[in-house]
Amino acid sequence: MCSAVYVSFYYVIILTSIKLVANQDNCFGNNQIITTSTSCSSNADCGFGICEQNHCTCTVLHGYNVNSTTQLCTENVNECACDEHDCNENAICNDDEPLGKLGEKFQYKCVCKSGYTFEENSDTNCISIDECSSNPCGDAELHSCIELEGDSFFACNCSEGYFWPGLNAGDTECINIDDCENNTCPTNSECKDGINSFTCECHQGFSGIQCTDIDECLTDVCDNYDSCNNTVGSYFCGCKDDYEKTESGCSETRMASLLSLASLLSLEGIIIVAVVIFATLLVFAGLAFYKFVIKKPKIEK
Repeated sequence: MCSAVYVSFYYVIILTSIKLVANQDNCFGNNQIITTSTSCSSNADCGFGICEQNHCTCTVLHGYNVNSTTQLCTENVNECACDEHDCNENAICNDDEPLGKLGEKFQYKCVCKSGYTFEENSDTNCISIDECSSNPCGDAELHSCIELEGDSFFACNCSEGYFWPGLNAGDTECINIDDCENNTCPTNSECKDGINSFTCECHQGFSGIQCTDIDECLTDVCDNYDSCNNTVGSYFCGCKDDYEKTESGCSETRMASLLSLASLLSLEGIIIVAVVIFATLLVFAGLAFYKFVIKKPKIEK
């Protein structure tokens, strides 16, 4: 009888200890081992615990605490809530369901906060990422990168004539300000943006600050032609009447050539032609007279 009372009292002490130790997150507290009231013959009878001296024992190494109903080691320990983790202040602890293998540590993962990464050879210690090491602002000789704590990561201090759109814009580099956007060039010109400056380039055929028309005819652009005609932004060379343009200059049209030939057939022209023809006939007649009359050929008898 005394033996039964003693055993009952022993288990009451154990159950009371379990309720005091196990809180809503099933934390072990300062205890590394908790013995339950469940009798066992092997580890398989204890869930994820160990059977020792015919009683189930839950250990912090396995990551499971005692279930208050079944008295088995099946309640997952939330190491993150119980502060039983090694994640530093730059990391977030995520509780994982342990595998329940004997001898394994309780299960959790450290996840680095935004802007931080794991220190080399560590999965618990997160350090700040040096975003400026890759020159995210562009040319390091023109712009400087400022390391920031928290979610902003970094900021760019751009040179004069550039602006930084910010991380939310998707393009982190310093961008050249389009100075043509707020400046107007004269008519017949085009604005060319520079670094903190702009220039106005006149269209072909125009020059000067106001890009006025160039009078090309003031130069010798039409030397091989009869005339030069200036137009807005250009010019063209011309020929006088009865002449046409060629690559080398002006040449007389075919009709003009025929008219020139016809002009030679005037009265004076006809007389000249007649004299030439008559003189030609006289030459031929003289040659014939000499041959057949004066130098008469001898007839053989």
